[in-house]
Amino acid sequence: MRSPLLILLPLSAYLLSFVSAQSLSPQCPTYNNTLFADDNGVQYTIYCGYDANDAANQNFNAANFSACIDSCDNYFGAATNPCISVTYAPGAPGSGGTCYLRSGVNAGLKVNSNLATANRYIPPPAYPAPQANYVNASSGCGKPLAAGITAGGTSTNVNFTAPDGNLRSYLIHVPSGYDVTKAAPLIMAFHGRSSTPSAHEGETGFSTSWNPYGIVVYPLGINVRSTIPKDKTLINTHIATMAGRSGHSESRPILRRPEFRGCLTD
Repeated sequence: MRSPLLILLPLSAYLLSFVSAQSLSPQCPTYNNTLFADDNGVQYTIYCGYDANDAANQNFNAANFSACIDSCDNYFGAATNPCISVTYAPGAPGSGGTCYLRSGVNAGLKVNSNLATANRYIPPPAYPAPQANYVNASSGCGKPLAAGITAGGTSTNVNFTAPDGNLRSYLIHVPSGYDVTKAAPLIMAFHGRSSTPSAHEGETGFSTSWNPYGIVVYPLGINVRSTIPKDKTLINTHIATMAGRSGHSESRPILRRPEFRGCLTD
């Protein structure tokens, strides 16, 4: 009697099959706080056991978490409410679950062990790296940082009187990669109405490790109606002040517009 043919595959082949099957849908908690590439090759950061605080734009039934994430790609380029985040709520076995699409991730996450959230990964902008002997470097190049300001340290609050006579302040962050001999980008980030520099710092992420080069200034807005501050003058003052204190590129300031009803005046 002929024995049945037995084919032995290397263990790596089994592992490859297992990993491929698992990668069809992010498995929680295995994928928690990791990047997951969906069927379209788009990357999302997975948060197992979390819900998003931002309101959902729409919801529908999805076969699984992966299908929910794939659906976000279809709405990413939408003219209104583009999708950048999803939350999946599993239903009964074999019935799929509810997929929630969101166009914002500004309000953060909250713990919910029954849910899983995926935020579209958007690579940080390629800020120009600092340059030595840059022709448009400010006068601060080569000088030590002002007292109380440390590269890569906690942001520092600075108070001053603006040219229009208003008492103003700003929060400044100097990145860990700051080099006094090189001209770095200067980023000015303006918060929206009813917000604060420290809150906006957390919202933008400009003071985190993904911005290793840019000096960031978060001006504090003022709520006035009778006397309108001169924001254009204020911006020029900030640039001039930074020129004497740090080595930034005076030809490459980066401005981030105010959010939520905030505005700048001439």
